[in-house]
Amino acid sequence: MNEMTLDIIYTVCEYFLVFSFLGWCVEVVFQAVTKGLVINRGFLNGPVCPIYGFGVIAVFFMLQMIGGSNIEEQNTLSIFVFGVVLSTGVELLGGWILDKAFHARWWDYSSRPFNFHGYICLEFSLIWGLAILIVVRDIYPMLSRTLSHIPHRAGWILIAVFGTVYIADLIVSVSIMIGLNKRMAELDEMQRRMRIVSNSLSEHIGENALETAKRVDEARVQAALARSEVREQIDTAREETRARAYRAASGYREMKSEAEQELDRRRSELRERIRKSRHFGMGRLLRAFPDMRHRDYAEIMDELRKEISSLE
Repeated sequence: MNEMTLDIIYTVCEYFLVFSFLGWCVEVVFQAVTKGLVINRGFLNGPVCPIYGFGVIAVFFMLQMIGGSNIEEQNTLSIFVFGVVLSTGVELLGGWILDKAFHARWWDYSSRPFNFHGYICLEFSLIWGLAILIVVRDIYPMLSRTLSHIPHRAGWILIAVFGTVYIADLIVSVSIMIGLNKRMAELDEMQRRMRIVSNSLSEHIGENALETAKRVDEARVQAALARSEVREQIDTAREETRARAYRAASGYREMKSEAEQELDRRRSELRERIRKSRHFGMGRLLRAFPDMRHRDYAEIMDELRKEISSLE
């Protein structure tokens, strides 16, 4: 690998880490100003938002491809247009990947005009364009001068350290989300079983009611032929059917009670885990993305989000 290639890799890693951190700062400030919440915003646990790093690097790369290395001196309209298009593309791709990987919508612009499947919208696309313009015109020149004072050897060490932490954080965050999905799936399966038990209980009660009516009607028909036995036949039919219905209902009630107890236990365990992980783990993810919507377990996620809100 030649020196030029190493310099490119060094620069890309350097700016990716810096702008991922600056993007995280922007998200924290935005949430604090708009929602009054101070939260560790982002998919990862550390103070980074990778989507900002990818977005800025994509814009820098395209501007250099079009107009050369002095990107801050390029046409304002070009910078704005590339900022809108590329940042929006990165946001669309990032939202789609997270949605497909974890079956959850981490942000949703569906309520905003001119949105595309809730992943992107015109309003934020224009904001990204203005933000990129500020980055290229003001932040990049200052940042470039500051980073140039860091020796390459020290820079590589910092990149290696932060990169390792970054990857470890990514692995942990993915594991946390997989674990959350797994536990919500368990709760959903238990709720489904309870519905099956309730439906079966309803069916048995209904079937036995019909059978009781049928047997009583049969007894009445027989009574027309032998009136002296009418009362005994009707009473016998009622008692037999009532006893059978009671046994069936008792069994299903016991099954339902056990299922409810197990479901309550699992819910309590998950709630307790959420409480203990408000700043790291499942609870932090739910706080970081208050608008997150799950495609498979929306109801359960809403319950967990309410649990988090009650602790604020």
